[in-house]
Amino acid sequence: MGLTLISLAGLCVAISNYLMRKSVDVGGNTKFFLVLQQLIAFCLLFALGPGKSGSLELDMDGVALGVLGGVLLGVMMFCFGRALEKGPSSLTCTILSSSSVVPALFMALVFGVAYGYQFHFWHGLGTGLVLLGLFWAGGASLEGRRSEEHT
Repeated sequence: MGLTLISLAGLCVAISNYLMRKSVDVGGNTKFFLVLQQLIAFCLLFALGPGKSGSLELDMDGVALGVLGGVLLGVMMFCFGRALEKGPSSLTCTILSSSSVVPALFMALVFGVAYGYQFHFWHGLGTGLVLLGLFWAGGASLEGRRSEEHT
């Protein structure tokens, strides 16, 4: 079940990045897309959490953590939207995609087997190939965009 949910989440993120990138490439704006994405995420999390359990009690520590996390997420999404509008969207999405690989690698290297993060040679090779592929695809797209601008 976990692998299915991870695959579904990866597919949704890829589709989301693709649609946002295409929207910006045709001159669109990221603000509505990001607000809609956050609204859908809020509704889904509410349906899975308090809506499912029926418990609507507020814990002030949880509320403070939620507000802080929301502010940080809002700042990050604002910066992401500006990066998509101002810079090459292919490279922005490549860096965003690689950010899902690097934390897992960091946790495996720092915490190790004691916390259940096993990391072998083949894991390192696979991680390296994924990062290489991401940046190669982003760089190739960036080069194609530069050659179109010069013609």
